[in-house]
Amino acid sequence: MPKSKQSNTKIILFSFLISIIMVTALFINMNHLKKGQQSKLFERKFNYGFLQFDRGFEFQGSVSETKYFDQKLYLNEFKKRKITILDTLGNVLYRLPKTLEKEAIFKIYDFDIDERGVYIVDFDRKMFALVGHRNTFEYSYSISKTIGRAGRLKEDLFIINTFDRTRADTTDRFNIAFMLVDPKNKVNRMVNYPLPKVRHSSMKLSGFYTRNNNQKTFYICYKAGLFFCINQNGEFLYQEETIDKTPLPKIIESAVGMNIKYDPHSPFVNRSAGADDKYLYILSHLHSPNEKRADYRAVDVYRVGDGSYAFSIKIHDYKGEKAYILTVTPKGLYIRYGESYFVYYKFTSQSNLFSLK
Repeated sequence: MPKSKQSNTKIILFSFLISIIMVTALFINMNHLKKGQQSKLFERKFNYGFLQFDRGFEFQGSVSETKYFDQKLYLNEFKKRKITILDTLGNVLYRLPKTLEKEAIFKIYDFDIDERGVYIVDFDRKMFALVGHRNTFEYSYSISKTIGRAGRLKEDLFIINTFDRTRADTTDRFNIAFMLVDPKNKVNRMVNYPLPKVRHSSMKLSGFYTRNNNQKTFYICYKAGLFFCINQNGEFLYQEETIDKTPLPKIIESAVGMNIKYDPHSPFVNRSAGADDKYLYILSHLHSPNEKRADYRAVDVYRVGDGSYAFSIKIHDYKGEKAYILTVTPKGLYIRYGESYFVYYKFTSQSNLFSLK
């Protein structure tokens, strides 16, 4: 065969192989997207000098939420129906409530702390209560609305997400709504926020609250790349996307519309968060497809002023456990790993170099 023909044959074969590779890659990518992992590739900017490992300690138990106040860690040990208070080295100081007559009614889901005591939200009884640091029962207040999650905005003012049964689309029993609750004065009122108007929004926009020291509260969606910010009076400030931009989850509905569930391919996006006067820290469960290592979870950091993305931090696995709860302190982050460990990472001097916008 002449050399020219051999050369042409090689070029054709090479082009054919390249085409097969490209088609295969496209198929894999499309299949990946169909499974609902991410809408597209996203690029994190990792800051490797923002945190430094300081110490770790063991604490066995099921902890659903942690908060920091007055140099102490407050843990919601959901199964024990107790708020457990630790010092910064992990030693148990005491638990609340102790022997209150009303203790049996508390099934604690959300809570908060200030100088007056521990604010408890019991979803089952739709009740708010304040227990003093010396175990005094200050007040309780029950509402008629179902409570999805609750966040304290200031003093005795809470925001809750619940169900809206007043919209024109009465066939949808799963519309999300928001209510301000003042349990001390026993008053509440509905508030409207400019969120996506979608069917089954209580599931698609399901999320949780966290608050910073400047009286800003953030609502972060569990299964979508979305969060919004309100002030201490419950007034809407802004809405922003997380770096992954994960779309709202798909909902599978039964033929009669009475039973709904998440599509199993819709990813879990955000598990925990905390905030200070500069940043909102969101512990993400997602890795971008271009992140090859899986021995860490990322904390994506956003500016509290406008919600814009700043950078990300790698939180590496600890003794075989993955990070799943984040707590912000004035000088660092506590990370809960599995059901066994806490690790404290302190902010470095480099953390002060990032400007607030």
